[in-house]
Amino acid sequence: MRVPTLLTAFILFAGVTAAAPIRPPRITDDPPLNGQTLAIGLNSDGALVVPGRAPLTKAEDVKLFLEVQIGRIKKVADANKEEFSAALALTADSQSAYARVADLLSLAQDLGFCKVTLRATTKE
Repeated sequence: MRVPTLLTAFILFAGVTAAAPIRPPRITDDPPLNGQTLAIGLNSDGALVVPGRAPLTKAEDVKLFLEVQIGRIKKVADANKEEFSAALALTADSQSAYARVADLLSLAQDLGFCKVTLRATTKE
């Protein structure tokens, strides 16, 4: 009876390797970057939607957020020894006020975003 137990234990643990490295949780204030591109959204209420955060509704919060993200993108460019070329991929709800979208695009350009991609979405 002891041999089958030892054999089973050996089979179970023979293929076990070291555990995968543990990674710290992503900070919610830092949305993912794709190279030097920041992807954000604008909902129908005009609030800035950032993955991992509550929607930003105040203009000063949006400006502060974009300033921090420009700093992150500069660090990425420096670390990769690339030319700084920040891009913003904005997905706006088709019901968003045009003035709000235009204000956000203008702010992004003023802060240093060189390229802007705009895409409208509709509710299905």
